[in-house]
Amino acid sequence: MSDHHRFRLGAVVVKSGRVLSHGVNVAKKSPETPPHRESVHAEVNAMRGVSNLDGATIYVARLDSFDGLALAKPCEYCISHMKENGVTRVVFSVSENDAESFYLDSVSWKGYRYKNASQSAKEVSK
Repeated sequence: MSDHHRFRLGAVVVKSGRVLSHGVNVAKKSPETPPHRESVHAEVNAMRGVSNLDGATIYVARLDSFDGLALAKPCEYCISHMKENGVTRVVFSVSENDAESFYLDSVSWKGYRYKNASQSAKEVSK
């Protein structure tokens, strides 16, 4: 997990049942930091170095200050980056016992809502 003081997030890219890459939040500005951003998000770090993301799923988890799972819903910038690179599905932690997911082809850019709202952690793990 990230050592970012506020947002300790990690992301894993999976395709055809294989882990292709992983990444964490990087809080400091660096040459890798996207323009107008203060950090590199875990999702973007996880996608770096993977040549073909078509059909991949990204799993994102966040630890709160007590090391429990917390909401890790990707931001619009990360979703845009995922869509541009062919990622199909995102699964993210909501709380200690829940996760949600959505397919990127169902994303509507009006207020960051999506058609197929979410699935419970039980459905996600199937």
